[in-house]
Amino acid sequence: RGPGGARATSSWEEARYHRPYLEALLAQQPPLPRRIVLVTDWYHTSRALWIFRKVFEGSGIVVEAQPVGAEWIDKWWTEEDSFLAVFNEYLKWAYYLAKY
Repeated sequence: RGPGGARATSSWEEARYHRPYLEALLAQQPPLPRRIVLVTDWYHTSRALWIFRKVFEGSGIVVEAQPVGAEWIDKWWTEEDSFLAVFNEYLKWAYYLAKY
């Protein structure tokens, strides 16, 4: 949750909410880990990692990713839901690359 209890509606908001939270923890209770691991769907991993690294740039916190749900990686185009999820990622990539 972000400021005021707001829920994140995008990876960008999620990263923006987490950075100040983690930085505050690091300032108050060292030593804490300086690395976070994003666990997300395989098709979302590269964009989410790019976003989190961009937002966390200069924070001293290393961001890594671990893709999950790869059981449908070879057949994502065979079902409408899977196809739309992957296709939507390309649209989101274009949006974020143009905006940031």
